[in-house]
Amino acid sequence: MRRSGVLRRLLLTALSCALATAGPGGPAAAQAGAPEAAGANQAPPLEWEPCGGDTECAGLIVPLDYAAPDGATLTIAVSRVRASGERRGAIIVNPGGPGMPGTSYAANLSSELPPEIGEVYDFVGFDPRGVGDSSKIVCMTQRELRAWTRLDATPDTVAEARRFARIARSFGSQCLEAAGGLLPHVGSRDTARDIDMLRAALGDDRLHFIGGSYGTYLGVMYADQFPERVGHLVLDGAIDPRVDQVGLTDRQITGFDEAAARMAAWCAARGSCPVPGRTTQGVIRNINRLLEDLDAGDLPVSKGPSLRQQEAIVGILAGLYGRNSWRLTIYAIGRALDGDGTVLASMSRSFPTSQPPFYSAFLAVSCVDSPAPPGRGQVSRWARERAGNTRVPEIARFLAWGVLPCSTWPVHADEPPGPVRAVGAPPILVIGTTHDPATPMRWARSLARQLDSGALLTHASDVHTAIGSRSPCVTRAVAAYLLDDRLPRPGTVCR
Repeated sequence: MRRSGVLRRLLLTALSCALATAGPGGPAAAQAGAPEAAGANQAPPLEWEPCGGDTECAGLIVPLDYAAPDGATLTIAVSRVRASGERRGAIIVNPGGPGMPGTSYAANLSSELPPEIGEVYDFVGFDPRGVGDSSKIVCMTQRELRAWTRLDATPDTVAEARRFARIARSFGSQCLEAAGGLLPHVGSRDTARDIDMLRAALGDDRLHFIGGSYGTYLGVMYADQFPERVGHLVLDGAIDPRVDQVGLTDRQITGFDEAAARMAAWCAARGSCPVPGRTTQGVIRNINRLLEDLDAGDLPVSKGPSLRQQEAIVGILAGLYGRNSWRLTIYAIGRALDGDGTVLASMSRSFPTSQPPFYSAFLAVSCVDSPAPPGRGQVSRWARERAGNTRVPEIARFLAWGVLPCSTWPVHADEPPGPVRAVGAPPILVIGTTHDPATPMRWARSLARQLDSGALLTHASDVHTAIGSRSPCVTRAVAAYLLDDRLPRPGTVCR
């Protein structure tokens, strides 16, 4: 993926997807009894204080349960970089995850996009409920998470499957105990209502929003509930709200498998590929050999615990998000084939999923957003089936088994997945990247077709999400939309 600070943050959406993205709990457009939008007179004032550089911070008080607005409250952490010129409004931004704090994202994104945008718009970030400084949920200790990451996550015996299922089942009860009454209210529909409260507190009549990866689902939930309050929505690396958790993960299995093949082809075409094999198939064969060997035994590393198979898979997945990471990933695989797991272990252990706050919030939000996936027996059959028709079977097994914690989660969305139309909303810009493994291009096409006012921009590249990918074409298109209400011509492809 891209090496900029913004893009590294957007990458985090991806492992949320890579570790079994929870399917959105379906929207059901304009449902009966839809919540009333927050008016400016309902939003408590924001008291801004300097918090580093050009950034100001504040706390937004919102109801814990929007069905009981006079009951318990939460404080949502908010950040702002003020417009440098005559202000038109604020652009609220979210980097995805789910589970990524967004308060630092506002400053990063404001520096990535053209200064003309920052002249007229404030950039506003926030930590979604249950995340970061907004009543963060932590469901496990570092030791417990470490035990999970060293578990055999591609079980091929009954005993391994039972052990995996037992630990996966424990996460839900631990999160319920840790989060209490917050857990049922961390889903994206509630966060979308927080965004509406934030919009009102900022004094804006309409929402201007940029969401990356899972952040696009927040934008979709907002447009579904409050289409008349949409200003500009940029949905980059879109999730298809019609698809359930298993369907989303199934498509990601294909996406990461295709990314592995493209990386292998790139390596084979080089004069000195660190992974043996002069053809794409030859490189893939050696990647599979490494993962199969790790299923039987660990690899030594220079410092810390030995490398286990699950960590190796996470490290490889992290490197498949973008072409800029392929060189390091191939090097790490080559070193592991030579008996040294140090680089691959470092790639895995430095990823945010190795930290309890991120992984806790990821599970809490994604499981609540999704109807319960099937149980152990059906997941086992599905994992075997997908492993049988992919180039890298162990990655397919890992992603398929990754949905299991949500199958026994104590709370889920009430609505099944469904299309979103956002009737009455002004044009919404949807961006998809042709070889994005985590949020495949077909989801962007689907979302743009579902939305009554959706407009699709295609980015031809091997990255996860397009904003900040150093594509002048994408940057121009986003600026034209935000500043001049100009959409890209139908069929536009940026490189």
